[in-house]
Amino acid sequence: MSAFDYLSVLLSIVLGLALTQLLTGTARLIKARDRVRPYSPPIIWMAVLFVVIVQSWWTMFGLREQNDWTILSFLVVMSHPVILFLMVELLVPEIDPQKEIDLRNAYERQAPLFFTAILMLLTSSLLRPVMLSGRLSEPLDVLMQAAFFASAAVAIFWRSSLYHRVLAPLTALLVVAYIALLFLDLR
Repeated sequence: MSAFDYLSVLLSIVLGLALTQLLTGTARLIKARDRVRPYSPPIIWMAVLFVVIVQSWWTMFGLREQNDWTILSFLVVMSHPVILFLMVELLVPEIDPQKEIDLRNAYERQAPLFFTAILMLLTSSLLRPVMLSGRLSEPLDVLMQAAFFASAAVAIFWRSSLYHRVLAPLTALLVVAYIALLFLDLR
């Protein structure tokens, strides 16, 4: 068993837990649909998180050639799935079987922490190649992550519903383009 085989188990478990929480939360919202007051940003972000979790698992395969692992480099890599799990927990609202579920209220309450988690996720993503190979990712990757970082930083402080209703679908499109440009093939 290689170091990657060993370490990837824990990475996969945490990503699997994040995906499980996301899918379970989605199913609960669907079942409670008659009590849900819809709001598009959290629904779109849930779809974005699904894609990002799958993409994260997909790109972890690229670490199979990494031989020089330290606890610090593993913690940086591990922070990515952990932050994704926390993002799911922040985004998916609690569902009380007796109460209406106001997605806008739940989203607005958690948005500053959710977008702070995005900043942490992007920081982790930018640190990973530095920790593992001593250099940044390719320029297009850094540029795309910088754009995601800037829009998330604005979202922490700017509570405009219009900004959040535009940011969610725009980010969804950018994430799809980002994956198509950089991560379509299993490397």
